[in-house]
Amino acid sequence: ADLALQLGQVALLLLEEPEAAALLAVLEAGALRLIDLAGRWDDVRLSDPAFTPTRLAPAPAGGAWLLDRAQRRLARFVGAPRSPDPVVYAATTVRPCADNPDPPRVVVLPGDICAADASPVALACNRLGEVAILTWRADGSCTIARREANGKPFPTLILDGLVRAHALAWLDDKRVAFMVSRAREAPVYRLPDPAESET
Repeated sequence: ADLALQLGQVALLLLEEPEAAALLAVLEAGALRLIDLAGRWDDVRLSDPAFTPTRLAPAPAGGAWLLDRAQRRLARFVGAPRSPDPVVYAATTVRPCADNPDPPRVVVLPGDICAADASPVALACNRLGEVAILTWRADGSCTIARREANGKPFPTLILDGLVRAHALAWLDDKRVAFMVSRAREAPVYRLPDPAESET
């Protein structure tokens, strides 16, 4: 199972995957740091000068979604480190293939998540791999931007009556709950199918 925990500007992600069992992902100093809890390889630091990840959400097919709140951009962390080959080859030795055909990397998606006068706040991923990004408009009202597992955008939805929610979680493939400061209950919204929604 995947576990995500956000503590201020530090986010932790524990991935239980065949190729990356017990991989801890930490957002720190504008980069994604991968730590192998089994000690098979040295830490890996992934960064992009045009993208500063501040939030993350595990993706069920592996890796994670990353959010740059300041730049209003979305990215995917994909791939996984691989244990070093126990055999040390000479530089002149011809190898049949790359040592790691799927290395860890950050892939920044094109386009902004929201308009320039809005602010992305948080994100969460459902079991289908769809990611929902909670955004605040200038007046504090909330919208939700969504992407399919392949990054294709769904229409943006206005969340009527929701003001300055600060976190969200999928209850199932269609319903999302939100946390609002000083609210005694978490409001739940059903997200329409893409064919039903309007921008």
